[in-house]
Amino acid sequence: MEEDPTTQEMRIKQRQREGAERESADESPLEDDTAQHKRRADKASYLAEKLEERAKAERKAAAEEDHRGREMQRDHEERTDELMEDADRIEEASKDLEGDIRETKTDWETKKGDSQVPGALEEGDAGDAESDSPGD
Repeated sequence: MEEDPTTQEMRIKQRQREGAERESADESPLEDDTAQHKRRADKASYLAEKLEERAKAERKAAAEEDHRGREMQRDHEERTDELMEDADRIEEASKDLEGDIRETKTDWETKKGDSQVPGALEEGDAGDAESDSPGD
């Protein structure tokens, strides 16, 4: 992962500033100017180091975020697979139930036409079956 462009730019500027100040310190004829340039160079070096730490932290955070994103995607894919398996099981059970209902309807229709099945005859047919009994 890349570091923030601003961090990278600032780090480069600080390294350039450090180099320029060290060069100025080496070329300065006055001791006070030399000390001042060295302090500026040290400060630029310190800032560059801190910016490098920031860049490392940014890269680490980006890598962790990428890792979390991959984990979340994998979790979602696993959950999707589980739900698809559940849907397949439910669909199969639904088809089985439809078959059972169809079979039961067919059986009932057959029994409704059979006078030997008590309670299966329709009301109009039940009266006719009673009148056919030998006790009449």
